[in-house]
Amino acid sequence: MRSLILYSLSVATLLNASCGAENSGGSEICPEGATFCTPGQPYDPNTGPTEKEVVAGPGTVSPFNAMNSGSTGVKVDPNGNVILDGTGNINNLTSFIWISQNGNGTISKVDTRTMKQVAAYVTYPGAYADPSRTTVGLGGDAVVANRASNDGNKASATKIAGDKTACVDRNGNGKIDTYESDQPLTAASPFWWQASQMNSPDECVLWNTKLSVGSYPRAAGFDGKLGADGTLGTYVYIGEYNTRSIVRLDAKTGALLKRINVGVCPYGLVLDRAGNVWAQNEWDNDATGGGCGGLVKLDVNNNDTVTRYPKPTGVYYNGYGVTADARGYIYLASYGNGGRVYRFVPPDPSRPAVPATGYYEVLNVGPDLRGIGVDQNNQAFAAVHNGGMAHVDASADPPPPPATGNTAATTTMTLKKLLTSANGINGTTAGAAIDYDGKVWGVSDGMAYKIDPLNNYAVTTWRPFAGTYTYSDMTGYQLRNASRAGVYRNIFGGCGGRTTWKQLSWNVSAPPGTQVTIRYRGALTVADLMNAPWQGASGISPSPIMLPADVRAGFLEVEVVMQTADARITPMLSGLSATFTCNEAPA
Repeated sequence: MRSLILYSLSVATLLNASCGAENSGGSEICPEGATFCTPGQPYDPNTGPTEKEVVAGPGTVSPFNAMNSGSTGVKVDPNGNVILDGTGNINNLTSFIWISQNGNGTISKVDTRTMKQVAAYVTYPGAYADPSRTTVGLGGDAVVANRASNDGNKASATKIAGDKTACVDRNGNGKIDTYESDQPLTAASPFWWQASQMNSPDECVLWNTKLSVGSYPRAAGFDGKLGADGTLGTYVYIGEYNTRSIVRLDAKTGALLKRINVGVCPYGLVLDRAGNVWAQNEWDNDATGGGCGGLVKLDVNNNDTVTRYPKPTGVYYNGYGVTADARGYIYLASYGNGGRVYRFVPPDPSRPAVPATGYYEVLNVGPDLRGIGVDQNNQAFAAVHNGGMAHVDASADPPPPPATGNTAATTTMTLKKLLTSANGINGTTAGAAIDYDGKVWGVSDGMAYKIDPLNNYAVTTWRPFAGTYTYSDMTGYQLRNASRAGVYRNIFGGCGGRTTWKQLSWNVSAPPGTQVTIRYRGALTVADLMNAPWQGASGISPSPIMLPADVRAGFLEVEVVMQTADARITPMLSGLSATFTCNEAPA
């Protein structure tokens, strides 16, 4: 039987207590207050094969804390367990927006707080592939769909790493070569992707997948499925407008897995809380709802069943932007014949009164609308075509379904504010998105702007370096909000550079309809953890800890990602621990 020495320590204690500094002779000296070694002595009396264990959770001196750095969307229940926060508390994450610049074939990664570009990338060999739709996964990676409106051969999707730990050192020089600057990325840069290069010289551009020639990709969305290897996002869905299809790509490799004909020309695309894909087309003016327009659901959990829903009865329907909230409602913004916001209530066993074909409610806004986003408080924001943003309060539940037809007689949505060019917004606004501070972003053809709804709708702007055309989930907020994904992080400390981590154990309850995935990373110091690559834990506890061979890891950070398809049900984390041994000398 394995012999364990059990410790239960807070992160603060570990920061002050781990064996750390090495003296000039190369042996490690234990600091005052250390736990695993004798202060002032070069060796730990517990050195050797005896395993030690650090634990966290209820009943320990290191209880779970939902405010740990990097944790979001979770809370601690009265018994001390970690559960999802049903109120949707997902703010205060690192916040970026990815803005496609179709004018020169690049995409900018912009810090939503500093309002500065932090990185930029060419999206196709030779550039000028007309990137327009961006989608951001739970892990921060981005995929952009290249519309290729001027050259159908460039129709494709490109994935870009959200941070440098996910980039690939393709040239083997021991570092990540990538463009990080607030200045324009130009053809003179060594990071400009030349037509003759198979792979991008920027090592954070991970893959480019060719789509059907002339398919005109006009929709994109990451899913929220959690890979067993710790990948936050298993698939990417791309809507091919001209083939009336949705394409499923492997999010990790870019491999094209399946092309599914959905009967509409996908102009916008969103994933709901259950992971189903919804798509719609902007034009659907015929009396029967035929043609290539309309609203469709791809049920990825039911053999990719395609369901096409009738358009609203008794009202002009011209859906353009599409999004979903955490309750499972689908929102459409209308362009043409006056702007409207439609809220579609899909059939759902938890709503037995809803007809099998679902139903709509309609709010007349006035000016033509385009992209749309919904925040965690169910406040909807729709881009105004001629410049501006419409704020719609959609927090109230929809009215009862109609007795006939599929359009409710009234609406519980209300228009709170209509911002126009008088508010300092100009150009044709196409995109709307929410950032992780709850601010609202609009992207027009010549500017991007941030609106603060809680500060009298104050507007600040970011000027792109080329023409822009972006609307979709540009920040990743929609996916996290709709899926109600929560993240809990915990840092364990060992015995400095002499630590060999052995096993990771957890106690998790995951009812049907929920999922949990666990990953970890190690580094010599807490500060170094943020740049360390993640490793996926196996699906069975305890799981062996397999850090890269060259990593000295005095600290181990564990991340538990929770998700649910039903906001009334939550997974639960009730225990977390890791074992390690202390080597006799620094590695």
